[in-house]
Amino acid sequence: AEGLFEQMSARYGSTAGQGAFLEAWTCHFALKADVYDLLTKIKATRPVVLCSNTNAAHWDYLNRLYQLDQLAEAAILSHECGCEKPSPEIYLLAAQAHGRQPEQCLFVDDRAENVEAAQALGFGVHLFTGFDAFRRIVAD
Repeated sequence: AEGLFEQMSARYGSTAGQGAFLEAWTCHFALKADVYDLLTKIKATRPVVLCSNTNAAHWDYLNRLYQLDQLAEAAILSHECGCEKPSPEIYLLAAQAHGRQPEQCLFVDDRAENVEAAQALGFGVHLFTGFDAFRRIVAD
C-alpha cells in the first residue's frame, strides 16, 4: 500500500496524506454483522480460521475496526504466506492451522472458484450467497 500511495501521489500530484489514501483505499469494506455475530458464538465450540486474499493495509484496517484476530483461532493471509486462493497451498495452510485434515474442515467463500478449489482438495464447502443458508450449515 505504501508503494502504491507513493506511485499515485507522484503520478497525479496528490497532496493527500497517506492516512487519507488508506482510508479511501479501504472504505469499500463493510462488516456483515450477522455473520460476525454467528462466528463469535460458534468459536466457543469449534475453531474458526480465516483465509483471505488480502494485503497488509487492508488487514490492519479491518483488524482495527473489527478485531478479526480475536474472532479467529488463526488467520491465513495471502500477503503473509505468499500464496492466494484458489492455489491449493493456502487451503492446506488453513487446514493445518485448524489442526485438521481438509476433509474435517468446512471452507466457506463467496467466490465459486475458491469453493471449487477447496472442494477438489477434499474440504467440505459452502458457497456463501446469504446469511440464512450459512447459518444453517454452520449451526449443525
